Amino acid sequence: MNLRTFLSLACASSLGCLTLKAADAPPAITGLTLNGGQPKFSFTPYPAAEGYKVFRANDLKLGFTEDTSGSITDFSWTTPLLAPMGFFRLQVQPMNPDKLAATTLLNRIAYGPTPDDLERVIALGPNGYITEQLAPEALTENSDLTSGNQTDNGWIR
Repeated sequence: MNLRTFLSLACASSLGCLTLKAADAPPAITGLTLNGGQPKFSFTPYPAAEGYKVFRANDLKLGFTEDTSGSITDFSWTTPLLAPMGFFRLQVQPMNPDKLAATTLLNRIAYGPTPDDLERVIALGPNGYITEQLAPEALTENSDLTSGNQTDNGWIR
């Protein structure tokens, strides 16, 4: 089912109309249900999304307000409350571009991002981090082996 077909079905249902807002193409909606007056919809993940928000309007003339009655879990939104007919909008909160670049870089050249690595890449920039990694002789590491248990030959047990 394409997005236009889905929106037509959503507008025809007793749920009202569902619209999506995102920086680029919206996430694909994979399901919409209304169970006992409780709306629920599922969606595919949006690349590099920091989070998602659902907005609601009972009347489009009054505009949308954030709907905090529901929760997003495993790329689906549902509300525990009985909801009257209305209009819903899913908004994607995109990831910070610097954090996205740092995460992508660390996923490709390291074993994945750690919080310390992310801070380091953001501080140095991608090119600075790569330059630093290509010159391991310039890196200083704390290799204090005197703490902990040691044997006479210096090996740690």
